[in-house]
Amino acid sequence: MVFPALVVEFLVFRYLSELFGDKIMREQAERELRKTAEELQIRNEELNAFARTVAHDLKSPVAQMIGFAELLREASPDMLANKKDEWINNIVRIGEKSAETIQALLDLARYENEEAQFHSFDMWFTFEAVVFKLHNNKSENKQSIKFPREWPQVVGNPNWMSEVWYSLIGNAIQSGGEPLKVEVSWQQWLDNKVKFSIENNGRKLSFAEQEAFFQLSGATTLKRDISLNLGISIAKKLIEKQGGEIGVESTNNIGSTVWFTLPAAIPS
Repeated sequence: MVFPALVVEFLVFRYLSELFGDKIMREQAERELRKTAEELQIRNEELNAFARTVAHDLKSPVAQMIGFAELLREASPDMLANKKDEWINNIVRIGEKSAETIQALLDLARYENEEAQFHSFDMWFTFEAVVFKLHNNKSENKQSIKFPREWPQVVGNPNWMSEVWYSLIGNAIQSGGEPLKVEVSWQQWLDNKVKFSIENNGRKLSFAEQEAFFQLSGATTLKRDISLNLGISIAKKLIEKQGGEIGVESTNNIGSTVWFTLPAAIPS
């Protein structure tokens, strides 16, 4: 059978399209697989570094508590009379700190897969409750935080934002200078979002410290408390789950600024 020229051209075109189309699809799939493999490798390396850090940070306080307990068991009556309360208080303090780290690990696992409903809310009420909680027993720092009187309505989850504010304000206080100065501000941002900033007067962060700021393994680089480091990593996950972005800057000679964005509420 003799095919018309147009039919032949069509069959050849379809054959070549399928041939090269399959090749392009295979190459695209291979690129995606390589990218996924690279991301998993980076993630695994970060998790391994994080596991070593957490193991060290939990092992050390346990060893300290055992040491104080052995002192209590072996001390003479005269020494017990003078040192008992101090040693017991140290055991309690170290135990409470370890409990904070364990709770932060549980929170990390919970928020990794937790889904939540988002709605508009007034950020002021969330922020106010967190500041009160942070300074309930540290009133000397309460006057060191400067914040605006008016706050925007945003879209997100207020419970998640309580965790975010608690970690980010806690970091600003812990890494602040003497005398402590922390300033919280906000502004309307691009794409109908609101940008919040937390600035302190601590030391300037190096580029490596800025790179590690939100990483699970960042506690060692930043010499930061492990439970606080976990909280900051959780904050990043929660902001991104709510459709926002988060980052850190340290461009001045002193201090650093942590910022994040959230969708602005549409006025009704």
